Amino acid sequence: DPHVAAAAHGLRGLPFHIAFVFEGEEENGSSGFQEAVSRNLHWFEGTELIVISNTNWVGENLPCVTYGMRGMVSMSITVAGPTKDVHSGNDGGVFNEPMSDLIKVMGTVIAPGSSTVSVPGFFDDVMPGLLDLAWSSIQESDVGESEFNLEGYRQALGVPALLSTSCKPLTTRQLLEARWCRPSLSIVDMRTGVEADLGRGVGAADERAATLRFGPTRFSVIPRTAVAKVSVRFVPNQDAMHVAAAIERHVVSEFGKLGSSNAIDVKVVSCGEWWQADQGSRWMRMVEVAIEREWGCKPVFVREGGTMPVARLLEQLLGAPAILLPMGQASDAPHL
Repeated sequence: DPHVAAAAHGLRGLPFHIAFVFEGEEENGSSGFQEAVSRNLHWFEGTELIVISNTNWVGENLPCVTYGMRGMVSMSITVAGPTKDVHSGNDGGVFNEPMSDLIKVMGTVIAPGSSTVSVPGFFDDVMPGLLDLAWSSIQESDVGESEFNLEGYRQALGVPALLSTSCKPLTTRQLLEARWCRPSLSIVDMRTGVEADLGRGVGAADERAATLRFGPTRFSVIPRTAVAKVSVRFVPNQDAMHVAAAIERHVVSEFGKLGSSNAIDVKVVSCGEWWQADQGSRWMRMVEVAIEREWGCKPVFVREGGTMPVARLLEQLLGAPAILLPMGQASDAPHL
């Protein structure tokens, strides 16, 4: 890459060494990354600082520095019933159907009319004051409101309305707190055993695969299993397994209330830890000064609701702090 080569040439003569690490599996769980770094720690001897550019600005024009990210737990919740798929016309209405059970259970995890998670213990151990630095930084910014505002955010999402935990319209502070500083639970997928066995994908691929087996009467098939995929974001100082256990207890308890003859199974599929910078470190001050010199304005300090496990991992492996330096605008639609 000529840009990388030019940058490397410009770094000649610096009184320190820079090691570049390119990680191409972040969206796939960073498989093998920890092992690769651990086997080659001699490449990174004497590391004083880790700089990661994989986050985004809060808006379009002001440079930002990210000082915290949420962790993530991916979970699957499966309800299993018959030993095979059956026909709704021939057999519907005479047994507990897995999809109906799953929908009833998943309908209990979010409070009606709001975005509040109803799982007991879900909000345990949340660190207070996580938004303080970001909020004061946004307030001090000359164009903070033009960089981020509720209506612009709503339009960018394409949703008819934004919800708060109190069923009332959000304030800007409440929205940022919900996005960056509060744990969340999202049901990101629901599918059946037919789709899992045949589709190996989503949407049209699943429908085509089912049609191959059942013909155009796919809507008449009662699936033997139903699976919900859940994305959970947790924050400092929460423990991933504590949060996952709270969800499992709630789901199993609610399923038990149904009196169903089916079986339910809850699994943790993957986990990535939250990350938190030392806000008072000399490195934070250093990057603030450097950005102000280059851009002519102070950076906005922000958090992110996403998860990047390699930040905390590299800190642990290399014994050095990490700084997250965003290089993308809010409209870049990362990860999509």
